[in-house]
Amino acid sequence: MNNHIRTIVGLSLVSIGFFWNNIVSVIPKFENKNPSLVEIVNIEKPSQDILDKTMPIAELITDKSDKLNLGLFNNIFSKRVVSYETDAQSINDVYVQAAKNFFADSIKGKYQGFAESLDGLFVETLGSENHKVLENEKSSLSKTFGGLAYCLLF
Repeated sequence: MNNHIRTIVGLSLVSIGFFWNNIVSVIPKFENKNPSLVEIVNIEKPSQDILDKTMPIAELITDKSDKLNLGLFNNIFSKRVVSYETDAQSINDVYVQAAKNFFADSIKGKYQGFAESLDGLFVETLGSENHKVLENEKSSLSKTFGGLAYCLLF
């Protein structure tokens, strides 16, 4: 039985050697594609004006995990806000409630000046009076919070 095993192993090795090129061509090639966060999130670099007003806010966040979560959260908000048909106060309320649902109390009071800075972005874009949000205001808000997301993620 020992001779039979040796013969089978030997013939197998000779067969593999003889057909190696055919065998290799059938094996699929797996490339280690590790897409960057830019490709995953699909976010474009904002204008310098938006970077100038959002970068100081993003720099308030020091924890990498919080930066990632806030960046993704703000990116999603920036994409969805353009479809909202509502008033300025309701958009602010949606942002705050979504943040409470997503973050719970994990970042509450953790970064001094962050909440006030976010309020400043809303007021700068929508004003301080409640009104029906116009298309250009939604677009501006989307670009601003997309810029904040960019600054948090990159």
